[in-house]
Amino acid sequence: MPATANEVVWLRPIQPEDYPFLRAAELGGDIGSRWRFRGSTPGPEQWSQSTWASSLAQFIVMSANQNQAIGLVSLYDPNFQDGFASVAVAKFSPVDTSLRIMSATLLFLDYAFTNWRFRKLYFDVPEFNLAQFSAALRSHLSTEARLKDHMFAAGRYWDRFTLSLFREQWEQTRFQFRALIGGES
Repeated sequence: MPATANEVVWLRPIQPEDYPFLRAAELGGDIGSRWRFRGSTPGPEQWSQSTWASSLAQFIVMSANQNQAIGLVSLYDPNFQDGFASVAVAKFSPVDTSLRIMSATLLFLDYAFTNWRFRKLYFDVPEFNLAQFSAALRSHLSTEARLKDHMFAAGRYWDRFTLSLFREQWEQTRFQFRALIGGES
């Protein structure tokens, strides 16, 4: 069984009572223009439906020491025939430490690879979000595509990167990652 908690964070399934908080976090604040709706403000019903439309698994990232929601991880657009899915990660506060979000991401990757037979997981990352990936994780990702001037945000066009993590690479390094995030070895 994959761990969904360590001494830094824990992954909590989303409940209907979380919807008002999640909708406000996704549509406003720091991630409003960077997350999936990118500035648009769908109504509550439309937001709720689209939140689950292509999702296979989603968790709210909770800080272990403060028991506070600090982010969201999602596994979406699964393709079971060809063996891939996409991962999305968001942090709710720009001042949050990347260690906690990285820890949650690593827990979630282990969760995804353990529960399903995906051969690779994709991350679609706008150029303006690349800096949020730590060097440790980025060194394990492959760049599969770079779409030049693909997205308009903050008054200019940005490239979009499709990064991937292959199961074989994850399995070779998962124990290093587990040591990094405080999981079992």
